[in-house]
Amino acid sequence: MERADQMVLLRIARDSIGTKLGRAPTGVYEETREKGDEVLNERHGAFVTLHEKGQLRGCIGYLLGDRPLYKLIHILARESAFEDYRFEPVFDAELDNCTIEISVLSVPKLITDLEQFVPERDGIILTEGGKRAVFLPQVATEQHWGRVEMLENLCLKAGLDRDAWKQSDATFATFVAEVFSE
Repeated sequence: MERADQMVLLRIARDSIGTKLGRAPTGVYEETREKGDEVLNERHGAFVTLHEKGQLRGCIGYLLGDRPLYKLIHILARESAFEDYRFEPVFDAELDNCTIEISVLSVPKLITDLEQFVPERDGIILTEGGKRAVFLPQVATEQHWGRVEMLENLCLKAGLDRDAWKQSDATFATFVAEVFSE
């Protein structure tokens, strides 16, 4: 994706949050809809992550794209800012201190051997015992985790025992992401 398209998505995300807080819309969403840009109308899974002063402030995403990317980013930005259960909703004075990061995902692929999973390159999805958890590729880098640490923490995130990834009924899928931020 070209940097110009990335910048449009970042502007849509910030504008989406800002208008929910009562700020005047910039019109970037409407311009994008009218323009009909091919890349921004593709359907991809995506995550919108908010950081405030380097700390996670919200992160919500969909693994599969069910609508044009620019529309999905508009929705995810609001969900990340106001509906991530781990955090209080973002307030107006705080928004200017937040940095927005967008991850556009490839279609997840089931893997049968965990040697196929490469931390820092791949995001990973664990499903086991009716529970599921996801880590984006950048989590390994940010946390300085290798494969085993990533899998153990993925299990904990899913509400499972640390070593549940070793269970025979655990399934895994990987994906790559194009990650960009303000």
